[in-house]
Amino acid sequence: MSVFTTYMKDQAWNLIINSWEDILSQSSILHLVLPDDVPAGIKHIVTRAFIAGKASGSGTPIDYSELYTAPCTDVQKQVINDIASFGQGLAIQALQPVTHHLPSLETHNFSIPNFPNPDKFDGKRSQFGKFVTQLQLLFRSNPSAFSSDISKIALAGSYLTGPAFTWFKPHVNQTNGDISFKTYATFIDALRSVFDDPDPYSTAERELNSIYQTGSCSTYYAEISSIFSRLGWSEQKCLKYHFRKGLREDIKDALVGKNKPASFTEYAALCISLDNQLYARQREKGLDDSQINSRLE
Repeated sequence: MSVFTTYMKDQAWNLIINSWEDILSQSSILHLVLPDDVPAGIKHIVTRAFIAGKASGSGTPIDYSELYTAPCTDVQKQVINDIASFGQGLAIQALQPVTHHLPSLETHNFSIPNFPNPDKFDGKRSQFGKFVTQLQLLFRSNPSAFSSDISKIALAGSYLTGPAFTWFKPHVNQTNGDISFKTYATFIDALRSVFDDPDPYSTAERELNSIYQTGSCSTYYAEISSIFSRLGWSEQKCLKYHFRKGLREDIKDALVGKNKPASFTEYAALCISLDNQLYARQREKGLDDSQINSRLE
């Protein structure tokens, strides 16, 4: 019987349901604060849901089925969904939406309800992938508004700035506004050839050598997991080694004497749980996030 199945009982999950208001008030985008008596297996599951929700707020749709890591009752599924939605909401609130649109787009009365606009793209290679992903999500959120290639290109062009806009400007007819690109795919391919990273593997290696935890462990886990994904790594000992190397010292201290899971995901969940406990203890002392972060620097 797995550790997840052991804890899959509604009685234990009710600890979260009964403490929901406290969880909402005490948690932040940096930390999910759960009651101390919630079993470790359940903490692992809901923390994964919280991270998935935050990731969806900044670019990746939530796949709830991936979060049900063991046979779940309807009550347990609802808790997982609510935690993921909570993380998504915090991430969306943290984004700074761009408020300016092309005049030509405004005349079509496009309605994009409650969806953050893409960040402006100035040509930085490290931001190209994020920019394209944000565009795709925006188009998917309102397919009727972006049913044509030209509407997608015009919208994307309106979020270009700096060197990226300098590159794009000659492709727009200054007299009638016609755009030289006939399809969105050719536009993105041309943009990619100029501004995308020519050697993403080497870039990911450099990022791995310099990354370390500066905020919450859940954020650090999400960032380093993205690097592992770009590198195509899956060997558990290797992932655990690089993950531990960048952990804050107080979490390394808290790991002393603990049984270390062989799985990278479960090892990371243990570290996240310890980090959340340390954070909750600091909040009990009356410290706010800025004071807590300054004490950890």
